[in-house]
Amino acid sequence: MSNLNYMLSEVGSAFELVLTIEFIIDCLGWKDAIKGKWSKIILFLILFIIAQGNGRFSNSQIIIVAIDLILFMIYATIFLKGKIQFRLLICAIPFLIVSVINVMIVEVISIMESESVGNLVTNINFSFMIGFFVSKILFYLLLEQVKKLIKNSFQYLQTVQIIIISVLIIYSVIMEFCILYLVSKEHVVGIPIILAVVVSCGIIFLSVYMIYSIYRTAKQNIELIKMNILKIENQETRRQLRELKNSEQRIRKLEHDYKNHCLNIGELLKKEKYCDVESYLKRIIDNYLLSEKIYIETQNSILDAVLNTKIFQAKQEKIDMSCFVVGNLSELDGMDYGSILFNLLDNAIEATRKNEYVEKKIICNINRDGSKTEIFVKNSIDKSVLQVNKDLITCKENKKLHGMGHQIVKNLVEKMNGLIDFYEEDEMFCVHLYILQ
Repeated sequence: MSNLNYMLSEVGSAFELVLTIEFIIDCLGWKDAIKGKWSKIILFLILFIIAQGNGRFSNSQIIIVAIDLILFMIYATIFLKGKIQFRLLICAIPFLIVSVINVMIVEVISIMESESVGNLVTNINFSFMIGFFVSKILFYLLLEQVKKLIKNSFQYLQTVQIIIISVLIIYSVIMEFCILYLVSKEHVVGIPIILAVVVSCGIIFLSVYMIYSIYRTAKQNIELIKMNILKIENQETRRQLRELKNSEQRIRKLEHDYKNHCLNIGELLKKEKYCDVESYLKRIIDNYLLSEKIYIETQNSILDAVLNTKIFQAKQEKIDMSCFVVGNLSELDGMDYGSILFNLLDNAIEATRKNEYVEKKIICNINRDGSKTEIFVKNSIDKSVLQVNKDLITCKENKKLHGMGHQIVKNLVEKMNGLIDFYEEDEMFCVHLYILQ
């Protein structure tokens, strides 16, 4: 029996380690997939070697679990994505599930067999073997279910919520091991085991509630985020309309004045007042053409207004902005594409304005080929943006009213079943959109 006991212990330990490692990696994701493949194997070997200390000294199980949790946290910090509170939460969940399942099953078998937990573990019988395999199956099924619930949910939780839930999970794990320690003593059978089962049931209920709370709270936070985005989109739309209206008024004013200027120049030429013509033209160039120039035409009036407004704004900020259009844009939805360009160029101007060590430069390329539309917006940067802010979170003080440009663009591109990519090259922050319509 001792050999069977040892073999089951090793198989169970290896199985739990593999499932736990895969769960943590799937939930958090790799920072570097190449390093991760080898590091996963190394982590398993280290943890498996440490697991050999179970039962070899006093309170070995509690100490080894603590060491395992610390190692998982270190591993997640080095190789996996996510903030520290996310990593703590994800690393703690498997320990909670495995401790609750194992303790509960061994307690139930103890009651059914009228045998102490300590004797069951030492002298393996048929019931214990069934419980062993059931516990591993349950562990796998529960981990998969929990993964589905929280894999994309924990990132929407607030830091305080994550910390509180993580502390409760770790506390529950400690409680389960304390219960196991108490019921593992010799001659502890009957009523004490039943009371331990009641306590374990309470911990199970608390665990289920905590995991469900993660899902429910995250879902509520997602709805709040969507409402805030919708609110900000409405604010952005009103702001865009104001700017487009101002641009339209400037263009109309230029067109209206153009006729009068032509008549005035004609009269001066008839009177052969060439010096006055030269002076008059100079004033027109200084007062109108340099400030009210129509920089680009796309055959789409809304896109014309957006692009010319942003080029004019960039010139005022002393930013070198160039725009190239290939193809006929007349059939594009002016409102959607206008909003996309407005937000992308708005963000580009805002970011370029902060440059101190490189040329302030923005490039906008729009290519329409049949039903395919590609948009490239690039702006110069004097330091990497994605390395320090890969989620493109605003650094402005009023985060509720600003910094949502990229999120608005993502939503619009998603609505049009398009693709969007953010990357950096040659000291430029680049946004690439591909839309097939």
